[in-house]
Amino acid sequence: MTQKPRLYHVYSASPSGCTVEPQELARLEKFAICSSCHGPRGYHNPIHVRIEQKKGVHKPLDTAVNRFPGLILRSLLETFDRSAVEQDLYLGNVFGPDNELLEQWATYHGRRRLIVRGTQDVACRVCEVCQQTLYYASGKRHLFPTPPEDTQIFESDLAGLIFREDAFRKLDFRAWRRKVYIDELPIADESLDGLGELPQ
Repeated sequence: MTQKPRLYHVYSASPSGCTVEPQELARLEKFAICSSCHGPRGYHNPIHVRIEQKKGVHKPLDTAVNRFPGLILRSLLETFDRSAVEQDLYLGNVFGPDNELLEQWATYHGRRRLIVRGTQDVACRVCEVCQQTLYYASGKRHLFPTPPEDTQIFESDLAGLIFREDAFRKLDFRAWRRKVYIDELPIADESLDGLGELPQ
């Protein structure tokens, strides 16, 4: 039997989300965010965003609009494997309410995005506007099917990052204890939610 890869989900322990002004949301909806479900539209370039708050540095991960795009402290990002970041993530700038560049922060989204599956209270549909799969479930978190082998860092649909073991072992999250959660995500032999493979 082929041994399945080990993957680790890293996400904020207390995501609060940032707010954007209506005109900024309208701008993002033209190319990056669906106007209906507010999910990602498969935009394959960096996303720059202007938020309404001044952003502190008390936690390393957050989100801009409805879990997308993600926000990450550059000091944490600098601990990631540089080649994996360049290959797997798109990074953009974050601006504050007066259009000042918030140099300590970046936006991120992945070249590949994984849906973290569950086992209870499962709901799934395809957005009629952008055709993205919208998924929710509680219970035991897992992945299905096995993710592509050519990616070290994935974006998760739960506003986090998923690392292959080799990339994860190079990281040091001791400075962010109680600020991030880290879960190993098992890869199931079949979907535990009964839905099989989801539309991409």
